Amino acid sequence: MSSSQSKAADMIVEDDKKDEISVSNYGLKVRLNHTYPEDRSQDFMPSLRQIWTILPLILRYCKFEVPLVLHYIQTYRKVCRYGLFKNLKIETNIWYSVPIGGIGCGTIGRGYRGEFCRFQLKPGLYEYNTVDANQFIVTIKDGHHETIFHSLLSTFPKKSLKSWESFIDGSECFYTGLYPRSWTEYDLSKYGVMITCRQISPVIPNNYKDTSLPCAVFVWDIKNICDEDRTLHVAQKRLLLVIQKA
Repeated sequence: MSSSQSKAADMIVEDDKKDEISVSNYGLKVRLNHTYPEDRSQDFMPSLRQIWTILPLILRYCKFEVPLVLHYIQTYRKVCRYGLFKNLKIETNIWYSVPIGGIGCGTIGRGYRGEFCRFQLKPGLYEYNTVDANQFIVTIKDGHHETIFHSLLSTFPKKSLKSWESFIDGSECFYTGLYPRSWTEYDLSKYGVMITCRQISPVIPNNYKDTSLPCAVFVWDIKNICDEDRTLHVAQKRLLLVIQKA
């Protein structure tokens, strides 16, 4: 291979890498402090006319649903909140975004503000709750190893763990969701750092087995945009990154 061909191949590889880490131009795009102006709810009671229209469908659905409900009760010895009966009181929230998980495996939901919510790992069973302890935490230290910033990487209001505080500015942080990936960009330029978190769920062509795994990979891209060294910790699992001056 000639030197020109080698350079061209290297450029293609570099372009592919840039495409992998770059934020998609498409998908759901919101700031982390975004609030929707509409106040909508999916909880409604159909009219008698609507019920009469879909009555054959309801009877057909119950024909298959009731045996499953009875089997669940006999197996687990508790009141079933399965399928149709659970959906009579469904909880939906407008901040749901790209979930963790592939296809046909169940998922762990996430909100665009950084929270982990809506667990659906058993067929037909849903848990609509947010676990406050499931958080990413960032700590930034300067060249003298003095902490200059410590915060949750979420703007979701917590009901517990009051000592866990978030100091990020949601108006300067951006979320992009395009299944099976999502990107969260944290602008911490006041502290000399830019952070991008990529969430990648396994959707693999011609590989249904691994695509069905309820998991995801979080890839962190961090840039030092100041003239000093920065040491950065990102935790759920303790991840230590030392960023040299740009």
